Amino acid sequence: MPVTSTRRYLATGIQFRQLAFSFRISKSAIATIVSEVCKAIWTTLLSKHMPEPTEDNFKKIAQGFWDRRQFPNCLGSIDGKHIRIKKPSNSSSMYY
Repeated sequence: MPVTSTRRYLATGIQFRQLAFSFRISKSAIATIVSEVCKAIWTTLLSKHMPEPTEDNFKKIAQGFWDRRQFPNCLGSIDGKHIRIKKPSNSSSMYY
């Protein structure tokens, strides 16, 4: 992946330019290293942390929500977030 912008940041907020200066190597070398490391992390951890969804997996997750909280037909949750959902037309009080 070639670097097209002059300002690239890592999750820490450090620019590639600053890393290049710190390690005394070029910005393009930093960009190549970061790209290769990210690609290696992605390919190594993808199957473990983001497995391909299957019907059996969905049923197992939904059963877990039911077993723990008696919450039916749930496949996931977002912790600590309030998401505003627009209710469908003519749904009366089914949605809050």
